[in-house]
Amino acid sequence: MRLLRSIHDLGTSLEHYIAQLFMYEFRGHAMWGLSLEGVQNGDVDVVAWLPPTLVYIECKSGLPADIAAAELSQTLRRTLDLAPDLSIVLVDTESDLSPVCSKLASVPSGPSAPLVGQRDFGGVHFGHYEHWPIYVAGAKPSLLSQLRWCLRHFHSHAKRS
Repeated sequence: MRLLRSIHDLGTSLEHYIAQLFMYEFRGHAMWGLSLEGVQNGDVDVVAWLPPTLVYIECKSGLPADIAAAELSQTLRRTLDLAPDLSIVLVDTESDLSPVCSKLASVPSGPSAPLVGQRDFGGVHFGHYEHWPIYVAGAKPSLLSQLRWCLRHFHSHAKRS
């Protein structure tokens, strides 16, 4: 498959699609492309509300090796400012996500331990930042499947009482 026209930024389309998944597949509420005052670098990709769970999703497209550590550091700062129940770094790729996990772990004051692939949960990677659960997920077998795995893992293993 090939595109008939050049697309320079898939970001807003990806954010919109992820928000739609949260609204229609998970029966929640979601907003995308937010600009929030009081939030460091307040450009927030997607915030979803699945009562009573608040989810922050940072959407990335492209190769995991090309995602800059500075971008991931901003994601962690937004996690602190938003204080969601869980954060997901969602990369629209079927490539190996270990470069993203390594960069997140190398961010000063980043996750206290490396993010670990969760074999029984679709291969999503999981760790904690401060006391917030954080996930890194790709697009294999689909973005929807990966989001489901993140939410399942959160509710069965990581949810704070």
